Amino acid sequence: MLDLLGKRITLSQAAQRAGVSPQAVANWRRQFISAGHEGLRPPVRRSEEAERERRLLDQITLLKAALGEAHLALRQHRREPGRRPGGTRI
Repeated sequence: MLDLLGKRITLSQAAQRAGVSPQAVANWRRQFISAGHEGLRPPVRRSEEAERERRLLDQITLLKAALGEAHLALRQHRREPGRRPGGTRI
């Protein structure tokens, strides 16, 4: 692969050496270069990841509480059909 990237061999020669199609070698080359670019990007700071995770966990907690309240209101409504969820009479 490095010979291909260094242009010491052609795509067809690399494919022949590897025993695969030139298209497969072209795909490998594209993936190799893409992974190299990705590896050169500055890493996301761990503190940013931790902060995002904390915010998401807080949201999950709030959503679970809201879902629990809605469930309890619905159960109460089913027991007392004349009442609206939330406790007011119709």
